[in-house]
Amino acid sequence: MDADFLNQAVSRIYDCAIEPDGWEATLDFIRDRLDLAFLAIHFVSFPQAGTSAPPQLLTLRTDWDEGRMVELLGKLETIPGFQNMRSAPIDSPVVQLRLVDEQQFRRTDFYRTWVGPQGLKDACNTPVIQRRNLTAMLSAWTSADRPPVTDTEMEVMSMLTPHIRRALLISDMLDDAHVLLRIHRGVLDRLTVAIFIVGASGRLVYHNAAGEALLSRGNFIQAVAGNLRPLSETHRSSFVTAVDIACSGIDSNLGTWGAGMALPGSDGEACVVNVLPFGMSDRRRALGPGMAAIFVTGSGAARPPSVEVLSALTGLTSAEAEIALGVAEGESVDTIARRRGISINTVRKHLSNAFNKTGAAGQNELGALVNRLRVSLDTGEHG
Repeated sequence: MDADFLNQAVSRIYDCAIEPDGWEATLDFIRDRLDLAFLAIHFVSFPQAGTSAPPQLLTLRTDWDEGRMVELLGKLETIPGFQNMRSAPIDSPVVQLRLVDEQQFRRTDFYRTWVGPQGLKDACNTPVIQRRNLTAMLSAWTSADRPPVTDTEMEVMSMLTPHIRRALLISDMLDDAHVLLRIHRGVLDRLTVAIFIVGASGRLVYHNAAGEALLSRGNFIQAVAGNLRPLSETHRSSFVTAVDIACSGIDSNLGTWGAGMALPGSDGEACVVNVLPFGMSDRRRALGPGMAAIFVTGSGAARPPSVEVLSALTGLTSAEAEIALGVAEGESVDTIARRRGISINTVRKHLSNAFNKTGAAGQNELGALVNRLRVSLDTGEHG
């Protein structure tokens, strides 16, 4: 995999957190480097059970036929394996031609009326956000004159989606997503979300009025000797690690660290923390070289699913975090493999990665680590 491409792609993605008009150019860059026909982020809002309302579709995408994209909404349920795509764990790519044989796919109505006429062949769909009635999915399509989606391309998609999720969620927090380009206290103080600008080890450089109010309450977050720290000692190491990686200057190193950390407070509630690296991008680096922004929403904010919270606190991938949660619940390797529909060897590989990343010597230690973080993982909604 081209590390330079990955770093550039992630840097552009984080620019979109503060300048959302840049999504099309960012997706263009990824599309061209991967030789894709088109690339899109689809937001599909599904109706409540028992209602007849149709799904709603919003799309960020590279240039493509607008009429065909509108037409796609009415064909979602006819896509072979669509439920597999919708229910896949976040950051887990699902490839169309690995769900159904190509010759069989060509005989489907979806292919004959939508795929074939546009000169397309294969699709890789990777869930970015999974909520009860909302799915955000990164969808990459290949043209008919090139091979199907490769293993390397699947790996790239799985590495990009955690960064896309962080950028989308941070952008959604801001009343005006362009404000950080004109950063000054008067602008930031008008925002209701608490924002802190920190250096390595959480050295506090600046906070807005909402951040000052959060610190004065002495709940969730505190300033200790000039450094920003969670109130919970259990979560301090994870917090500092996420901040230090964000301040390292290499955006792609951040992975899942700090993307939706749920930190407990003194009153039993929890806040949600997202860390945005300023990195090497001209847009973000101008805000503070070697620094990062921390966005904190209070107990009234929607809590992310447990798998996202665990990933944010440990740096585990979504797949590794899902398996670690199973281990903490006392599930065997066989049970986890059956539940997730993957091989035992794949579960063991993810477990090995989880051991290496967390320092756990085995399943018992890994389960104990998860349970120490349990206060911020019990969200009531699972990924």
